Amino acid sequence: MGESNRNTKYFLFFLCLFFVCIVSSTEAAIIVFDEVAVLGKSVFFTAQTRGLLFPEGGRVVEFYVSGKRIGTTLSGGDGFAFFEYRPIKKGIFSIEAKSGDESSKGVLVVVDKRRRLLFLEIDAIIREVLINSEKVKAAAESLKGLRGHYTILYVSRFPATGYVREWLQKKGFPVSAVLGWNGIETVEEWKEKGLRLYAIVASARVCEEVAESFEKAFSFMDTDRCERLTEWRELEDRLGAIKK
Repeated sequence: MGESNRNTKYFLFFLCLFFVCIVSSTEAAIIVFDEVAVLGKSVFFTAQTRGLLFPEGGRVVEFYVSGKRIGTTLSGGDGFAFFEYRPIKKGIFSIEAKSGDESSKGVLVVVDKRRRLLFLEIDAIIREVLINSEKVKAAAESLKGLRGHYTILYVSRFPATGYVREWLQKKGFPVSAVLGWNGIETVEEWKEKGLRLYAIVASARVCEEVAESFEKAFSFMDTDRCERLTEWRELEDRLGAIKK
């Protein structure tokens, strides 16, 4: 019965998230996407301009980092606008894209190439914390305990990453980028950027697909390739307090 209730809550949350994604995609005039970059290496910021229901190209898009304007470009026929940026400082920064009177904010995470990165699939987080507030608190506290030793990044299959980021922050999770997820293709893009793919916590399906690309892989479900977790505090024990 407990597992049934858990699955019901899980389904309802993602059903709500689905409708949020649909509403945001039809109402938002511009969307900017979170990014992760290696210090000193170029990263391409991405934004999409939209009309009422569909992408709208040919619009001027301005990009900002921490409130400072860094440049302007035009969105293409598919509504996507790209701007190359080379970060010179490590840390977590706000990014913003503006087009006319509309704007959208996101997060840029900049690390050096030696920094150990801990990726967390949103699916895995939400499934494990929906039961009660104590699980939410345990997950958030465990991740806060690790952020001094690892840079935490979230991955999501849903387009409304701003909504996902807001939900995580309200629940007390460490602030970071929510990156788009397209399976192994996304992992290959991270490798090309020079990121150190140290660990991932993911659903069984994702974990099986990408485990070989990470030094450590964990799941709260039984898998052949990933270490099994039963509670969030185990993650701290498995990773350890490594200062790097």
